[in-house]
Amino acid sequence: MKIAVIGDPHLGCTTYTDKRISDFSKQFNLSIEESLKRKVNAVFLLGDVFDSSAYRRSVDNFAACIGDVAESLVKLKEAGIEVFAIGGNHEYGRGRQGGELRILSDLEIINFLDDEVKEFNGYRIGGISWKSDRESFKETLEKLGKPSANSILLMHQFCEGSHFIPAFVAEIKKEDLKEWPVVFTGHHHQYEDLRYAVTPGSLEIHVAKELGKKGFVLYDTDTKRHEFVVLPPSRNIRYTEMNGEGKSPKDFQKAIEIWIRSNSSAGALLVIQIDGTLSSGRSADIEWQHLRSIGNQLGCLKVHFDGGLQDQVRTAPEIRATVNFQDFIKKRFASRQKQAVQYVEAFREKGDEFSDSILNGILEEAGGKKK
Repeated sequence: MKIAVIGDPHLGCTTYTDKRISDFSKQFNLSIEESLKRKVNAVFLLGDVFDSSAYRRSVDNFAACIGDVAESLVKLKEAGIEVFAIGGNHEYGRGRQGGELRILSDLEIINFLDDEVKEFNGYRIGGISWKSDRESFKETLEKLGKPSANSILLMHQFCEGSHFIPAFVAEIKKEDLKEWPVVFTGHHHQYEDLRYAVTPGSLEIHVAKELGKKGFVLYDTDTKRHEFVVLPPSRNIRYTEMNGEGKSPKDFQKAIEIWIRSNSSAGALLVIQIDGTLSSGRSADIEWQHLRSIGNQLGCLKVHFDGGLQDQVRTAPEIRATVNFQDFIKKRFASRQKQAVQYVEAFREKGDEFSDSILNGILEEAGGKKK
């Protein structure tokens, strides 16, 4: 028996921009297409089938997403290929209870293994939906009963021994699963064979730091071996980290612009992690929108900035010395700039302390405002 094991499809994901929803649907459809070519007998979905940011409170978005992958689900149904799914943290976090998966289960499109075991072709398929703590997982594992030689466990937890996640976040240890002959886990977004468990990874890059090969696992119960099926990327996604420490706003902006121009292509998503403290000036001195527009002009889907610069703390006299009052009034009040200037200066002439506090507040806001 051949089984396609798919981890973390995150259908409907809008990370960076809602235009990426199509990326996740495309990769899911491609994984099903490849599975059908390989004549699989079943498909395992290891949680985070749907992305909570898109569907937590939107029935319309859920319906639209199902429409994007409906043809693939119908093909599986018509071919008599059983689909088994468990819930991930995106199906269960923030008060959700796997509603989307339950709907598909009620429609007999999938078999929702919510902490239970089902028989299939002589195998016992156990499924444990995501658990927020180790003890809950262990208790559920015991409830599934003692596994047989033909048992397969599906789960959605971080496991120890991974090269891609820090050891301190590992929720499950090798000894916890020693009685289970075959274990597949989601939640890890990179493919790995941990020897006691296999993590297929995600079908698509969820966040840019996950750059690497994406795909799913094809498992053969006869040989008890698996292979990783690589899927072509949905689009060009580039990620870099840039530190502005000790640089002037002009020099740092130029460095960012060079990277954007060197990595832009049609439909590309560029993600830049920003950090550090400039040698002079402030983060607002960098024309962030101009940098984004360069990527847009070169055909990119989006230029996205993560993180940010740490502005130097300045005293009130320093702020007054560097802020051009006329320019600030012009930007802030537009067509009413003349009246605004006259208003402030009139109060100043009268020596009213209240006018000074107004002016100081405006100047401090101008100096401390981040773009």
